[in-house]
Amino acid sequence: MATFTERMGPVLLLWLAVCLSGTWAVDKGNFKTCDQSAFCKRQRAVKPGESPYRALLETMELTNTRLTLQLINDNNKVE
Repeated sequence: MATFTERMGPVLLLWLAVCLSGTWAVDKGNFKTCDQSAFCKRQRAVKPGESPYRALLETMELTNTRLTLQLINDNNKVE
């Protein structure tokens, strides 16, 4: 009699093939790369510790499901 792993081997292989086929079926042309997105390029260009944004801690509100606060851009003072 076959062991559990011998019986499940083909099933697991089939399951893996089905899962991977879904990832191969995605048309990557429908999605922007970071080079095509101005937002992404700007955010990646910011060096650690040099962000122009600062959190206004006095505006912080904490609930059971979320945390909200306002940010200010120190370069142009826009909240």
